[in-house]
Amino acid sequence: DSVASRGLGDVYKRQAVNSWAESLKFASGTLRADREIVLIAVRSDGGALCFASEALQADREVVLGAVERSPEALHFASTALKADREVVLAAVNANGRALKFAPTALRADREVVMAAVQQYGWALKLASEELQADRAVVTEAVKQDVVSLEFASEELQHAAFLNRIANLWTREARLWVCAGREVLFQVQFWRMVERAAQIAEQRRIERAELGDVDDPLEPAKKARKE
Repeated sequence: DSVASRGLGDVYKRQAVNSWAESLKFASGTLRADREIVLIAVRSDGGALCFASEALQADREVVLGAVERSPEALHFASTALKADREVVLAAVNANGRALKFAPTALRADREVVMAAVQQYGWALKLASEELQADRAVVTEAVKQDVVSLEFASEELQHAAFLNRIANLWTREARLWVCAGREVLFQVQFWRMVERAAQIAEQRRIERAELGDVDDPLEPAKKARKE
């Protein structure tokens, strides 16, 4: 009976971890080191890797399961697996933001960075200086998010080839820019109207002080007299 009870208890524990991965946080050290349970947890929520034992944070299959579900779970992987090219590629292919958890060497890896910027343009900010000066990498980043141009090398920011990238903007980006210009135009227009009214009022006051105020009905009065 005691064996059966323990078995049933394990089933309930597995169901709890599967339904709410963060419940691993409150599990015993034994369960956090249980590979089967941790795999269930990280495949439900990659962030559960945070609560796994150190041994399982260094387990390649467990970490891959976590980053495929939640790419930023790479943050909780062992140092060795953060430097594992396949693991990092899996993470950045799903979410380019995960590049921030990769070591310097992989931030200088062209394939890794290319995958990251194609998914998240701003990942260019995390790339090595050499890759921030790589035309192909920068082009992919700008195609994904035009604002990422800010993180390109100064030379590429001013290079003539970037003018051609404007033709690759998404329709949404074009509409955003047009909408921004329209708002700016309207603001500038109404500022000009307001300024013109202020100048007209100032001139009217000055002429009134000099006793030189035109009667707007004067032309009509003269016409009647004639």
